[in-house]
Amino acid sequence: MQISDMIIQEPIFKSKTPFLTQQISDDVVSTYTEEIYSPAIVGPNAFGEIIDNSINGGSTSCSTTLRGTELIHADDGRGFRGKSLDETALIAFNEFIRRPIAKPPINTSTTNELAGVGGSRGIFQIGLHKYVGFVNQNGQYIVIRYIYDFGSNTDVSWVVPDINDIKSDEFGKNPQLTITVEFYEVSVDEFTQLHGLGRNYLGFFNIISLYNDLKFTPSYDAIMDYTRKRYNEKDIHINIEVNEFKGVVKKLFYPISSPIPISSMRNTRVGLNSSGENFHIIKTPGGCYHVSVWCWETIRTSQTHKMEHLHNTLGKDNIMSWIHKYDKPGISVFSPNLIMLFEALQVKGQMWESILNNLGFGVMLLPSSPNNPSSKNKDRTADSNFLIELRVVLKRLVKSNIWDSSTKTLIGKKEEDLEIDNFLSIITNEEHEIHPRVALNVSKLMNITMEHIPLASEFVGWTKGEIRKKYDHNLDILWRTPDKVGKDVLVEWQVKPMDDVHYSEFNDRLQMNTGRYNQFKTVVWVHGGVGTSTLQINKFERNIVSRFGKSLNEQSGIEKIVMIDKKYLFAPSGWKFAKEYNLAS
Repeated sequence: MQISDMIIQEPIFKSKTPFLTQQISDDVVSTYTEEIYSPAIVGPNAFGEIIDNSINGGSTSCSTTLRGTELIHADDGRGFRGKSLDETALIAFNEFIRRPIAKPPINTSTTNELAGVGGSRGIFQIGLHKYVGFVNQNGQYIVIRYIYDFGSNTDVSWVVPDINDIKSDEFGKNPQLTITVEFYEVSVDEFTQLHGLGRNYLGFFNIISLYNDLKFTPSYDAIMDYTRKRYNEKDIHINIEVNEFKGVVKKLFYPISSPIPISSMRNTRVGLNSSGENFHIIKTPGGCYHVSVWCWETIRTSQTHKMEHLHNTLGKDNIMSWIHKYDKPGISVFSPNLIMLFEALQVKGQMWESILNNLGFGVMLLPSSPNNPSSKNKDRTADSNFLIELRVVLKRLVKSNIWDSSTKTLIGKKEEDLEIDNFLSIITNEEHEIHPRVALNVSKLMNITMEHIPLASEFVGWTKGEIRKKYDHNLDILWRTPDKVGKDVLVEWQVKPMDDVHYSEFNDRLQMNTGRYNQFKTVVWVHGGVGTSTLQINKFERNIVSRFGKSLNEQSGIEKIVMIDKKYLFAPSGWKFAKEYNLAS
């Protein structure tokens, strides 16, 4: 039996009488209807509010399932306070449904709640509550059933199952709308039967009917990516299901050059103040914030061998993504209970100093913080000055703790130059851990004997920069025979996947008149992958190899052309993955 079938049939409520029935006041209903015009929930964060509620409720495991227009969420949390049915119902009505104006102080170490925002009210942005179930301190199971009356002047029925097909405006712009809630006591079997997600979830659940005109199409991949980042610092088991796709939220690892994978910022460098405490105060005209700070140095994107090792070891999808490139400073701001609130790079019009480049920062609000910089949608800051003042604190910490990036001086260089420099630093350093591997690939690809691949102390053979002005076009890497006579090896480097621009540039260098300078025996195209198609390779084989290959050999002396994805230059036996074209035969 499908979950939706069980809900529509409502077998539980045919034989039960509510122990409490309460109409929601018009002023509260109006706040519900206003939610549909809020831009806070935009797709990837569709499950954020309800998962936040579970974490705030002490859950160790939760599950969220979206099937069609029905969203079901359940957890193993502590439910609601109260030792009797009536007491618990009153608490639920006042704190979950009505949300009092004068809210009692909250424990910010266990929740990231903002007054007036949350899964109870915010869910009306995307749909209508149908049922909310929870356990109380006495082990009694209670279900709230929402009844919507749209009035006599509308075609929309008030019967609960019929709200499975309702537009947001039919809810938000109906002047006759009234909402009544019914409280039922149910057995544990009835509780689990209703939410349908299993006996592991006996703390809390809600069942929501989504509007049929959502402003976004729920995407499993987008929701999963958002959920993994938001809760990466939390030790909670989270199941996600979006229609036919489902999976478990797994830990992400930080892009740190470390022999031990790091999945928590709390295992990185600790930002201690002058008193030896991880405590810092940020003051702005809009608020005062208490934070703790952690810092790590990211792998530069130009360090291809390190990035590939990380991807191969942990899986590319399991690496914490940055808003932009890892080479820029990145900041993740967390709530006191370690839910990621928002990410930030530089503030518009404010540049980050170079000493911050290639550094990642985790900033956690402390329970003592007088203010929270989050906006209503929790994934961006509401205080425009927060990041400006935070930067001052981070810069001071970097200087006092000597956290300067080891590659800070490279930030002004082009990415292509950085990748070439990284490659040359490996091939010319016999002591580098992957030098033997790269040297073997070079030897196989370029017909260079191992003894002719220079050591770092010699730095002969490989030349760069000084050769750029000697030919019709700038060249990336030129390997010259030790005696400076004979034929050279030309290496052209491309950071991104093959495209028309680089195809044309590579062709120009093949056709280039070398004049009195050495001819190229081998030409190598190191690229960033073929992308989603083999269009460039097919074009290359059809035009350059088949049509002009013979003349390139006869007129320019080019004997071999090699194409290889840059990642294979650093891989064991990477030379086997290259495409080679012999023009001499």
